[in-house]
Amino acid sequence: MKNLAKALCLVLCIGCNSDISESPKATTSQFGAHYYVPDYPGFPKIIGDSLFAYVAYSCCTGNHPFHFQYKILHDSNELQKRRRSKVAEVWFFKEELGQICDGFCSELQAVRLPPDIAASQKITMVGPRDKIFILRE
Repeated sequence: MKNLAKALCLVLCIGCNSDISESPKATTSQFGAHYYVPDYPGFPKIIGDSLFAYVAYSCCTGNHPFHFQYKILHDSNELQKRRRSKVAEVWFFKEELGQICDGFCSELQAVRLPPDIAASQKITMVGPRDKIFILRE
């Protein structure tokens, strides 16, 4: 019984002290590693053919790699279906760097939109935590 208690204690202690960094498998999603899009006044926004959006995340150092992602949909409205109105959905994918830090980074991402996206009648940016931003209606 004593050995069982010691083994259980050892397992619990190792579990409590082990590195619990987020593994890429645990955080891999449409958005990649954890980040969010803060509600800064006037952002995200499109100017000309470029998207400007802030991203924020826990960090030791800034400039984590983000990758612009998108998909083109078609409007579900019946009148729009006849004209095949393009609707674009855009987001960022953050690479996992495996840093566990108490720092906070907020960075402006600027991306030139591909022609298909820039020509879309409607553009929506989606982000983690169910964020949705209407960039063009």
